[in-house]
Amino acid sequence: MRVFRLAVTLTLTTQLTACTKWQLQDMAPEQLLTTTNFDQVIVTRTDGKWLFLQDLRVANDTLFGTEFYSPRENLVPRSVPLSQIQYIQTKQGDGLNTSLVILLPIALIATVALSVASMCGGYGAGC
Repeated sequence: MRVFRLAVTLTLTTQLTACTKWQLQDMAPEQLLTTTNFDQVIVTRTDGKWLFLQDLRVANDTLFGTEFYSPRENLVPRSVPLSQIQYIQTKQGDGLNTSLVILLPIALIATVALSVASMCGGYGAGC
C-alpha cells in the first residue's frame, strides 16, 4: 500500500509540473499577437537581442509587455515596435517528455515493488 501511495503522489506531482518547451512561431508577429493570447513569449528583435516578456498587449503597431527575470521584484516594462521583431517563441506543452516523466517513475516503482515482493515470497509473506 505504501508503494501505491508513493506512485500516486509521484504521478500527481509530475502532472502538475508538466514539461514545456519554447516553440518558434512561423506566423507574422502582429498576426500572432493579435489573434492568440500567450502568458509569456521570447521576442527576438531584428538586431539579434531578445526579451522574455509577459503581460502582453499590442497597440499602435507596438508590442508592450513586462520583461521578467528570476525574482518577481525585477519586472521591467518594455515596448518593441512590431517592425523590429524578427520572430517570437511561445511556451508549448511537450506531450512526449511529459509522458516519459509520468510513466518512467511508475514503471520503476512497479519494477521495484515486484522485485521486493518476489524476494519476500509474495505479497502476503513478511520480509
